[in-house]
Amino acid sequence: YIGRSNGKVKHQEAGVNTIISFSQEQRTLLQDYFREEMSDLEDLITVKEFADFLGYNPNSVVRWCNKLSLKCFYVSGKYLIPKVCAIDFLSTDASLGVRRKSHKHQLFLSDFMNRNGITR
Repeated sequence: YIGRSNGKVKHQEAGVNTIISFSQEQRTLLQDYFREEMSDLEDLITVKEFADFLGYNPNSVVRWCNKLSLKCFYVSGKYLIPKVCAIDFLSTDASLGVRRKSHKHQLFLSDFMNRNGITR
């Protein structure tokens, strides 16, 4: 890949596409941040809504549900995710440890870090 592109990077990264580690206090602030960002969503959200919110493929969200990283309900053949559980998930190691974060997820984390003066 690098050989074919003459050593140039194809995509610009938002700067947080690596594993991130926050203290417990910062994780609480992160939950508050996502609570504010998700304020217009219903209390129960679908896989598609959550995937669209974070910029991932719905299959990724289903995989998180199947691995029990993301708590949800399986009702009538579809997953329903309580917003509270989605917010909790976004501050866990499972979410922060995603190596290839979506562009939206990177933007959320960059915005959070900028607002709170967190440097890596």
